[in-house]
Amino acid sequence: MNSLKEWFLIQSVLDGSSTLSCDRTPLDDYTRSQVYVYPTPEYTDAELWRWNGNYLQNKKSGLVLDIRKGRLRLIEDTEICLFQAKSLDDAGNQQWGIRSSRDEYGRETPGVFIYTLSNEEWVVDLNIHSAGSANGAKLVLYPAKDFDNNNQLWAFTPAEIALTTPDTSPTANTETNDDDILAETRRRSQSSTNSQSAEMTLETLKECHHKAYLENDPHLSNRTIGMAAAYYTIMQWKLSAGKPDPALFGNSISNELQWLQAFAAKQASSLFDKSDTLSSDRSTAAKIAVKVVTQLHSQLPLTP
Repeated sequence: MNSLKEWFLIQSVLDGSSTLSCDRTPLDDYTRSQVYVYPTPEYTDAELWRWNGNYLQNKKSGLVLDIRKGRLRLIEDTEICLFQAKSLDDAGNQQWGIRSSRDEYGRETPGVFIYTLSNEEWVVDLNIHSAGSANGAKLVLYPAKDFDNNNQLWAFTPAEIALTTPDTSPTANTETNDDDILAETRRRSQSSTNSQSAEMTLETLKECHHKAYLENDPHLSNRTIGMAAAYYTIMQWKLSAGKPDPALFGNSISNELQWLQAFAAKQASSLFDKSDTLSSDRSTAAKIAVKVVTQLHSQLPLTP
């Protein structure tokens, strides 16, 4: 695979894993083919996108996001397909932009709207009634909503993070030893019981999570970002355990762990984007998140 620096995954804030992709059915020609949102990523070129000016280009097909027939429709779905990039004079239905979303208190929320430059009030939308379908949900365009709009908000995960398989072996060398939560646990366990040590570690995770997600503090270190992202990931996993969704977590522990690692890395990347601390580094924060969530997962029961 060529350099991934300019490529990224586009994933729904609705569930954190649903991913934009060209049709997974092999086609000879993807021109005019529908763009889908699949419940779990496969980490292939079909799911990679990049900006080319205001075009959003798909890596596998080389084609760009296009409003089918170039018209906005309310009575029926305004579908989004793939098409060859047109000249700028004729590309009104292929030009896109992004903007942040804010809650009723004016606070920025996770994810961004992807809107068409032909009408900025129309945004890329995941039909919540089709979300989670193994066959994929059609990607459509719909008027932006002011609330209950997670199905219209998207996270951009750099491919270098999303496609990196972390080394989770016990002897793996990393650059984040000073931030290793298990090292902290071991130090504390020398003067406390195991239960006290676990509780202290949990408090540290909660503090990082509160600082990053509730206080929206922009001054976050790599350690805080990584631990906050890992804690958030585990909490989402626990919340879903009442009705486990195999489409999200898979049926085996390895699939489950891979999902947790990818989700934690994505969360760390999102927190990094909101951080203004010059000493923070996206890759390091993501590595910490992956390592911490892996360690937490190994310490938890198979069923949260």
